[in-house]
Amino acid sequence: MMKSAEVLRLEQVFKSFPATLRGGP
Repeated sequence: MMKSAEVLRLEQVFKSFPATLRGGP
């Protein structure tokens, strides 16, 4: 459970991918 923070960060990045492709913030 030490990678929880990293996993959360990765999830945020993955969720930001589609937004970036769309031209979001």
